[in-house]
This record gives sequence, C-alpha cells and structure tokens, in this order.
Amino acid sequence: MMRIDAHHHVWTLARADYGWLTPERGPIYRDFGLVDLVPHLAAAAIEGTILVQAAPTEAETAFMLDVAKGSELVRGVVGWIDFDAPDAADRIDAVAERELLVGLRPMVQDGVGVAGVGNVQQLQPLLDHFHAHGIGFDAIVELFRELPGGPADGSGFKGETANAARVQRQLAWARGSGAQHVLVYALEPWLTQDTPQAAALRRRWGLPQ
Repeated sequence: MMRIDAHHHVWTLARADYGWLTPERGPIYRDFGLVDLVPHLAAAAIEGTILVQAAPTEAETAFMLDVAKGSELVRGVVGWIDFDAPDAADRIDAVAERELLVGLRPMVQDGVGVAGVGNVQQLQPLLDHFHAHGIGFDAIVELFRELPGGPADGSGFKGETANAARVQRQLAWARGSGAQHVLVYALEPWLTQDTPQAAALRRRWGLPQ
C-alpha cells in the first residue's frame, strides 16, 4: 500500500503573495521546495506528497501545478480560486482541466469570520460545481470568532473563542455541504486557553475544565 504525505507546502518568497509569511516567522521564512522534503519522505518510507495552497491566489495554484508537473513525487495539488469572483464557476472549470489537481480549498472558515456563517452558505452552488468536476474539498469548523479591524492578510489577526451556538451553526452547515471531511480547527488555543469563553465551550461539550 502506498504511503502519502497528504498535506505539504512549497513556497518561494520572491513570489510575494504569502501575506502571513513574515520575518517574524523565523525558521520558515525562507524558500521551501521539494528538495527540502525528499530526505524526510525517504526516511519515513513515504512515496509521494500532496501540495496544498499556502496563499489565497490563483497564481500560487498555477505555481504548485507547475511544480507538480515536473516531479514524480507529487501525486496531487489542492489549490485555490477566488470564490467571490463573478466568474468563479468558469475559473473552477478552467483549473479543473489541469493535470494533478485533486481539490480546491474554499477556505470557508475565513468566510465565517466577521461576516457570519451565512457567508459560507452562499458558496453552496460553487461547492456543488466542485462535485460536478469530481473535485473534493474539506469543510473547516472554527472554534474562534474573528474580531473586526485586523489586516486582510491575516498578519494582525484578532479573535476570541466562539460560543457554542456559533460552532453548532458551522457544524450544521458543514455536515450538509458535501465535504469529504469536516475538520475542527485550532483546538489549541481556542478550546484549551484559560478564558471564560473557552471554559463555557468545554462545559458545553462535557470536557474537563
């Protein structure tokens, strides 16, 4: 049975569309390519990898697909398109034709953010379009509420633990969205921290305080 690394990033700083990747990130603030991954996969007897988007741009998806095309190591790419674009369905059609595209990452958790869960419910027609192409996606449920006022690139993110009703609304949407997997995001720190909001969520789920 083939063993696959299901989530791997490559990036080139000179591409300049990784808004979250700043010098403060320390050791990861440098270029990362497949050459950095090869010895680790070999040591673990893993035969291939899936590249996953690290920037919310279609240019980065094209970059990853080009990297994948030149490597026997890459077994698939999970990319991104602008789901707010008026021609988003056409963009899905175009990228779906690229060899090795195995999924698109809607990043719907960002849409929940300040705008609320209704924002992601509006994406359902596009998610249905995914299915028509056989493109998979994962739904990510956030345990936090984004506070307004932070930069759009996420570099100054502000948030607090979400209340149980907000989390339940996300779960209800995710279960009916057609996602291959429903993932709960950021247990640490949003569920574990010592705040009244986190304590309330732990009580709601019957977890130790």
